[in-house]
Amino acid sequence: MKKLMMFLMAATIMAGLAQVQAQPQGQAAKPALISPKAARDLLASSKDALLVDVRSLEEFVAGRIAGSVLLPYDQITAASAAAVIGPNKDRTVIVYCRSGRRSEIAAATLVSLGYRRVLDLGGIASWPYATIKGQPKKP
Repeated sequence: MKKLMMFLMAATIMAGLAQVQAQPQGQAAKPALISPKAARDLLASSKDALLVDVRSLEEFVAGRIAGSVLLPYDQITAASAAAVIGPNKDRTVIVYCRSGRRSEIAAATLVSLGYRRVLDLGGIASWPYATIKGQPKKP
């Protein structure tokens, strides 16, 4: 049963990534939506996946998903994305905001910058798992 659950989880994750990559040549990939459970499972199973909070610093400090990094949607540029996400445009990036509107904009912006594996979690309001508060620790 455990093997079946792992297979189904992997299949769900791969289907989401395939959807992101399955675009005609020359067209930017459209960001795929990802469920909270699939996002949690992907983050737990992938050392390279990155969770990005695209809200304001104040919202980020007030409550965020553990392990997320801040990159406000209205501050996303090629330079800021490279600084936060890194230069690997094939890195899996999961974005979220409060309700889903800003994450949609952020995901589209990242795709337009050439990131090929962008997943949109939508809003933190739909995240059924624990969140954390407070200032992020300095690296």
